[in-house]
Amino acid sequence: MGGRGNTVADEENPFDIDTSVLQKAIPVSPKATKQRTLEVKCPMCETIGFVAPQHQGKGVKCANPDCKHPYFDVPLPKKESADGGLKKKKGMSIGQVIGIVVASIALVGTALWYFVARVAPEDPNNVVNVPKPPGPPEDEPKKQAPVAVKRISLDEIRQGAINELVRLGSTPDPNRGLAYRFLAESYAGSGQAQKGLDELKKLEGSSPYFQVEPLVRLYLQARKTKAPDAGKFLDLALKAAENLPKEGRAPLDAASALAAALVLADRLPEAQALTPAPRLSEGRTPAEESNRLDFSMLWTAAVYGNMFDFQVLSEIPAWLASPHPQHAAVTWILASWGESEKALAWAKTAGSVEAVDGSLAVWAAHLGMTAKSTSEGVLKLEAAISDASPAGQSRAWANFAYQRAVAGDAAGAKELMAKADAALNSIPAASPVAMPTVRQIYDSQSISNLEQRERAGLPHAGSQRSAALAAANLAVLHLKLGDKAPVEALLMKGLDYAEAIAPALPQVAALRARESNARAMEAELDRELGLKGNKTKSFTALTQFRRQLTYLEKESTKRDQFERELIRDIAYRGEPGLAWKVVQQRDQLDPPERRPMLSQTPLASYIAVTAVAQGDTATANATGKTKIDDKIDLAINGIVFNMKSGNFAAALNELKTIYRAGTYDRNRLDIALLRRISQFHTFKKNPEKVFDLIKELPDPQVQEAAMYLMAARAVVEDQAPELYKLTSPDRMQRSLSFVERAALARGYVAGVEAAPKPQAVAKDSKK
Repeated sequence: MGGRGNTVADEENPFDIDTSVLQKAIPVSPKATKQRTLEVKCPMCETIGFVAPQHQGKGVKCANPDCKHPYFDVPLPKKESADGGLKKKKGMSIGQVIGIVVASIALVGTALWYFVARVAPEDPNNVVNVPKPPGPPEDEPKKQAPVAVKRISLDEIRQGAINELVRLGSTPDPNRGLAYRFLAESYAGSGQAQKGLDELKKLEGSSPYFQVEPLVRLYLQARKTKAPDAGKFLDLALKAAENLPKEGRAPLDAASALAAALVLADRLPEAQALTPAPRLSEGRTPAEESNRLDFSMLWTAAVYGNMFDFQVLSEIPAWLASPHPQHAAVTWILASWGESEKALAWAKTAGSVEAVDGSLAVWAAHLGMTAKSTSEGVLKLEAAISDASPAGQSRAWANFAYQRAVAGDAAGAKELMAKADAALNSIPAASPVAMPTVRQIYDSQSISNLEQRERAGLPHAGSQRSAALAAANLAVLHLKLGDKAPVEALLMKGLDYAEAIAPALPQVAALRARESNARAMEAELDRELGLKGNKTKSFTALTQFRRQLTYLEKESTKRDQFERELIRDIAYRGEPGLAWKVVQQRDQLDPPERRPMLSQTPLASYIAVTAVAQGDTATANATGKTKIDDKIDLAINGIVFNMKSGNFAAALNELKTIYRAGTYDRNRLDIALLRRISQFHTFKKNPEKVFDLIKELPDPQVQEAAMYLMAARAVVEDQAPELYKLTSPDRMQRSLSFVERAALARGYVAGVEAAPKPQAVAKDSKK
C-alpha cells in the first residue's frame, strides 16, 4: 500500500494519482445553478460541468464519476486588451493536396475496382442549417463562455505511459518481454538505472540480444552524468550481442545502436566488428536483403535520431540504395547525438569508396539540417570532404543543399548545386561492361581473389555505382528546387554509370536458359575447353560453370534492382510520367545488348499504380498493357488514392491477404506502409485519425512500429495531450492488443525524451 503522495497504480487509479488531493477538490456540478454559472470542460474525459466564478484558479473534481483523471485546475480568466478582447485566429489551410482522378483509365483494369472504392466528400451545399433553440427564460442563470482548462502535461503523459508498461509487464501475456524491454529503456531515459537493470533481469531466458538496446540507453544516460562505470553497460551489451541472429530486422537494430555507442566510447574496432560490409545471405534475393538492411537503417535513424516522421526521414536522398546501410545509420545516429566530429571520422571508416561516399552523404545531410546558417555549414563541409572522391563530393554537396533548401535558403541551395554539378562532371564517362563469354565465365572460377571470383570475374564497379547515386541525388535536388528540366538527363547519366556494374539481366537470363539444357551446355564447354569428349571432365566443367554463372546472375540482378530503385524513387517523388519516359528510353538503347527491358519488370507496375494514385491519367494510359500484379504496390497506393476520404477498407483487405500469405518481402511492405501512415499523419494533421488507421492494420509487428512512431511524433509536434486522452490506459485502450498498448506507451516516453527539440527535414513527395 502506498502512503500519501506515494500511491500505487492499479485498475482504479491508472495514473498513480495522490487521491488525498481529490478530497480537497471542489466538486464540479453537472448542471448550472444560480451560484455555479461558469462552464468548464474536463481535459481528460471532456465532460461539461459548472463551478462558481470564484473557483477560477482552484482545484476541482470532474463531474464524471468514471473519469480516470478527475482532478484539474480551473484557469484564471485572461485579461482582455484595450481593443475589446482576444482576436480570432485565422484557420490554417491544408499544406498538402493529393490529386485524385477517378476518370476511366484504359490501362489499369485490375486497379480500377480497387482504387474507386471510396467515400465521396461531403457537399457543403447539402448541409442543413438547423436554427438554434431559443435562449433560457429570464429567471434561469445565464451560462458563461467555456473556459479552456490546462492540458495534461508531458510529465503526466510520461508517468502514465510508464505505469501502463508496469501493468503490461505484470500480465501473463507471452509478449510481456516487450514491456520489460520498453520499461528498461524508459527508466534509462529518466536516469533510473537500477530500475532499468531490474527490468532487464526479467528478460533472462529470452533471446539475449533483446537486452542490447536497453543497455545502450543505460550507457547513454550514464555517460551523460559522467558516471565512472558507464562502460559496464557496453560490456554487458557486447555479451548479449554475441551470436546475433541472421534473420529479421531487430538484430540489425541492436548491432547498429551498440556500434554507435561503442564509437562514442572510442571503442572503434568493436563497433566495426558489429557492422560488417553487407553480404547476400543464403535464401534471400538481393532485393530482400537490401530491404532488410534499409528498414533497419531507417528505423534506427528514426528512433535514435528522434526523427519520428518516417516519411520525412526516408525521403532524404542520401539513403537511396545505400551501399552500407548499417554504417550509414551509425553515422546519422552519432550526428544526432551531437557528436558530429565522431560521426565524420566514423563515416570515413566505411571501407569501400562507395560506402564512404554513402556515409559522407548522410553526414552532410545531417549537417545541412542542423547548421545555423548555410555559410557556416559550407565551411565545415568543405573541410570534411576535401579528400573524398568526386562522386562522394557531389553526393555530399547535393544532400547538404537539399537540407538547406528545406531550411528555407533556396537561393543558397541553388548556388551549392554548382558545386555538386562540378564534382559530378569531373567523373569520367561510363563504359558498359561487356557480357563475358562462356569461356570467361568458366575461367573466373580460378581467380585467386575471392571477392572478384564471386563476381564471376567482373571488375569492381563501386566507383561507378557511387557516380550513379551522385547523379540521382542531384536529380532529386533539382526536383526539390522546382527545376525539373535537368532531371531526365541526370537520371539517364546515372543509369549509364549503372551499366558498368554488370551485363544487362536479359543477356544473363538468355544464357541461363541455354544452360538449362545440360547436354547442349556440356557439349559447348567441351568445344570451348578442348576436352575432346571426356565426359568426366565435361561434367566437372559444367558444375563449375554453373556456379560461376550463378555469381554472374546475382551481379546482374543487383544491377537490375539498382536501376529500378533509381527510377522508382523519381516516380515516388511525384514524377511517374518522367520515370516511364526514362524506362522507355533505356529499353530502346543500342546496341540491343544494352537494353535492360525494365518495362517487363515490376517497375512498370509500380509506375502504373503510382500514376493512378496521383491522378496522372496520361502516364497510366501510356503504360498500355502493363500487367498490374504486384499486390504490395496496389495496396500501398490504394492508401494514397483514398487518403483524402480516409476510406481504406479495400486497401486494408488487400494488406490482410498479403500479410496472411507470408510469401511477401515483409521489410519492403513495412517500409512502404510506415511511409504512407506518416504521410496520412501529415495530411490530416490529426494523430487521432492515424490511430484509427493503425488499429485496423492486420499485422502486429507493423502495428507496433506504427504506434511507436505515431505516439512519439504526436508528443514532439505538440499533439500529445489530445491523442493521449483518446489512447490513455482506460477502458477504451483495453480493447487494444498487448503489443499496441506497449508500443503506444514506449512511443509516448520516447517523444517526451525528444521534446521540445524536434528535427525536421523536407517532405518532397507530391503524393
